[in-house]
Amino acid sequence: MAFTDPPEKPTLLVRDKNLQVVGELDDYTSLTLTSTYCDVGAWTLDLSEESSKVPLLHPQTNPGGGIVVLREGKVLFSGPIRSYVEQQSQQAEAPTVTVAGPDDTIVLADANVRPSPLASVANQGQFYAPAKTDAETVMRDLVNLNLGPGALSGRRFPGLVLEPVNQHRGRVHVPAKMRLATVLEELQREAVASQAGTDPKTQLGFRVLQQGDSLVFQVIKSVDRIRTATFSFDLGNLAGYSYTLTAPTATSVLVGAGATTTDSGARVATTLFQFDRADTVWPLRVEKFVDAGEINATVQEDLDRASDAAEQALDEGAGQVGLTLAPIDTLMLRFGRDYEVGDWVTVTTPRKTVQERVMQIGLTWTAQDGETFAAGVGTKEGQIVAPSSKSTDVKRLRAMTRIQALWQRRAARPPYWTVAPKLPTRKAVR
Repeated sequence: MAFTDPPEKPTLLVRDKNLQVVGELDDYTSLTLTSTYCDVGAWTLDLSEESSKVPLLHPQTNPGGGIVVLREGKVLFSGPIRSYVEQQSQQAEAPTVTVAGPDDTIVLADANVRPSPLASVANQGQFYAPAKTDAETVMRDLVNLNLGPGALSGRRFPGLVLEPVNQHRGRVHVPAKMRLATVLEELQREAVASQAGTDPKTQLGFRVLQQGDSLVFQVIKSVDRIRTATFSFDLGNLAGYSYTLTAPTATSVLVGAGATTTDSGARVATTLFQFDRADTVWPLRVEKFVDAGEINATVQEDLDRASDAAEQALDEGAGQVGLTLAPIDTLMLRFGRDYEVGDWVTVTTPRKTVQERVMQIGLTWTAQDGETFAAGVGTKEGQIVAPSSKSTDVKRLRAMTRIQALWQRRAARPPYWTVAPKLPTRKAVR
């Protein structure tokens, strides 16, 4: 089997608080990145304290700084610096600096959805209740009004913009009422609600990534690659696998709607609605209660909100598929070129064929071992490790969140850059 040439060492740029590139870090000794579908990722890097580039990463000399990682000329990852540690053992010749942080999707977790986003704190309503519309519009409005260009000046995140075009994708529905959850949490719920019919491949996703001198909020659509991205022993691109099924935690949901006050002063729901969804594998009945808020049971739009709340609870409590794989990177199927986070792929084992979404992608580079990729595929517990030409050194990648195995390939160290390249630019709505 012929393998693709290993890529060069990822290009690591350092930015300042204004999202301007202030230099390139070409002497780091290790780098680990983790990107997660519709959630916050993470990064960490090590370098010698004797490096002349340390001030670029120090919070006191570059406050509000961060990193941007390019791979093969494309922005792969970006995020702020949130942790700086210097340490040295008695045997080490020089201290080691470890710098870490989340990816830029963290800005969505750092802002709340206010009931009245454009009103002062003293004039907030009870709930933020978007009108009936498509899911992409709901998602864009959540970001725009709470931390984007359309937010109150004191709440705007510097440099954050929305992708220029609203494609009005996703199911048209009445969103659930929202109150002071994080923007990230409400976006995750709305991503589930965006599904058309029973096909989860129609769900929308989202992320925040630096493009040029802006952080761009993007609503993304998964690509169905189940016919073109297939892993199996027969194809020579699968080194091993582990398959797990987990029982559901909710199959029957009671939704409480409306509210009244009892003689004891307690507030209780005035109307209950029941929603059932049998699991095709586990013959279980697991009940759960969901409070839909003070809705009017005689108004259809309010009933739609209650229905959406139940569907989301059933989705979150559904049985899970766990899949741990060790794929092999080949000329015919390569990570980054042929599949990415959010895409759907196929895994064929001797006993069954599984088609699931790539939920997580990780990259590790060390001076000793070169580049290592890992990725998770499946539902919440499902994972796939991909892609590789060898499967070795399992301990190192087990430290990565939710990654259970690894593949590894050695890459020759490329010549260092002498001038920091500019980031790719992209138009955006400010």
